[in-house]
Amino acid sequence: MKNLFLFTLLLLCCTPAGHFKPRQILVITGGHDFEREPFFRMFDEFGDITWKEKMHPLSQGAFSDGEQPFDAVLFYDMPDSVTAAVQEEYTRLLQRGTGVVFLHHALCANPGWPEYERMVGGKYLPAAEERAGRRMPASTYREDVEVRVEIADPGHPVTRGLSDFVLHDEVYGGFITRPDIYPLLRTGHPESSPVIGWAHTYDHSRIVYLQPGHDHRAFDDPRFRRLVRNAIEWVSE
Repeated sequence: MKNLFLFTLLLLCCTPAGHFKPRQILVITGGHDFEREPFFRMFDEFGDITWKEKMHPLSQGAFSDGEQPFDAVLFYDMPDSVTAAVQEEYTRLLQRGTGVVFLHHALCANPGWPEYERMVGGKYLPAAEERAGRRMPASTYREDVEVRVEIADPGHPVTRGLSDFVLHDEVYGGFITRPDIYPLLRTGHPESSPVIGWAHTYDHSRIVYLQPGHDHRAFDDPRFRRLVRNAIEWVSE
């Protein structure tokens, strides 16, 4: 009976309401270790998402596949620097309106490039910074915690079909969120910043950032999977 319940929950959380058009996505990795097998199994088990991985270091044409555009790009990377050529690739990606999902430690990427913060909608501070005359302390992180994920807007397509849930994951505290983001996920965890998922637009592209997603306990969780799948669907509409 327990196994039947878990199977039913997985089916409900991984099957979106309505028609889901097959998507082709590009997944960017590198700069941070992660559990590759359960991470990519998540995409494989969506069934109607095909993916290609590119790893840092990136170069010209980083976010394309020749003349074939991807429906969306998912960043699960954390490089500590970015070349001028790759900055131009980001600009071209967003000018053509490709949807983007930034996941977990991608918030920490490219800390020395101010435009990246505007693209993502926030920034993890690797060191203390002065902002508008105020000293902001370095951001923090804590692994292996039980975090209550609260759905800020259950009517948004990214959070469709979800209610509040608890996830064993890693939290970040004290990171920057920009004023133009639309909160999707919140938490009251004392070591986390309050907003842990959001949507916004940059140039011509829809953007989603999801802070959860540290390891297999997130990748295998049907509620987290639904968030990722919904986000891919929404940014690529």
